[in-house]
Amino acid sequence: MKHFVITLLAALLLPISAVYAQDDCSHVTSSLEMVPCSEAAKKAADAQLNVSYKQLMARLESGYRADPVLGAEYAAKVKESQRAWLKLRDANCPLEAFEIETGMPAHVFAVNSCIARMSRERSAYLDKIVPELASDKSASTAPTSDGCPSEEFAPFLTAFSANRESQRRLTAMTVKSLVLKPVVGKDQITFEPSTSGVSGTTFTYPLMAAITPGKTPGVEIEEVDDSHVNVVDKRAGNSNVKIFNFSRQACWVLEGVEDWSISEKDLVATDNPGMSRAENFCYQHAEALGGLGFLEQYALSVELIEASLEIFVCAAESGDAQSLM
Repeated sequence: MKHFVITLLAALLLPISAVYAQDDCSHVTSSLEMVPCSEAAKKAADAQLNVSYKQLMARLESGYRADPVLGAEYAAKVKESQRAWLKLRDANCPLEAFEIETGMPAHVFAVNSCIARMSRERSAYLDKIVPELASDKSASTAPTSDGCPSEEFAPFLTAFSANRESQRRLTAMTVKSLVLKPVVGKDQITFEPSTSGVSGTTFTYPLMAAITPGKTPGVEIEEVDDSHVNVVDKRAGNSNVKIFNFSRQACWVLEGVEDWSISEKDLVATDNPGMSRAENFCYQHAEALGGLGFLEQYALSVELIEASLEIFVCAAESGDAQSLM
């Protein structure tokens, strides 16, 4: 029966990708991309698991300084547990893909997806383990500085945005990144959103300035559901809006960054003789943002249109008729 399942490849990929849609492979639209994407997701989940394990061992060392013997015993139990869990994961995932022919793309994807999923779950489990402070008989379970700032989003956001180290620590290993990419057409350059998964270690921190929810002008908090919140940051103006996507896991984590700005390096000075070079750039910038806004298919449609109108003022400084239309 194992080889029979080859004919079900197309049917299998759909439900698997649907389950996997919460990970960074959600942007993949072609079955040919599923395997490399799942490989990247597996590596990212493994890297995140490694970080969670090292952070736990550091918490154990710090929490049991008053009783290093007991701390070493605790750490040994963690190591033993982790080794046993790795054997379970590596034996369990091929079992999930048993009915798919070994070596086929669907088999590779299924195994990778299973490993990534189990690694993320294990990472969340390790993050919840907080050592008991063994300084006296009334040991407490207060989290160390590596713990979650708060289960409530508002105080979490305050702590997250406070400094670059908090932002680096509470950003997912793989982040869904949305940027506006130029599309060269016959008459002009247009822009459209492009999403990819990137390593959180590649970002330059801090990603945002300090925020006090409800008190910081230009910042809006949108609750998508009980486990997802978007922070819309308009402090740099409508032409430089960023949206930060947070999800509740073992703690709230930053899992997505949407950058709705257009870089001048992606623009070209169009040939409008009545305008200066700077005005030409402004004109193209305004046209690009307006083109996105008037599609009315993005959450920031109003902001994009307003930004377009604001930038057209720059393009109209010369009084050129085209920019005033």
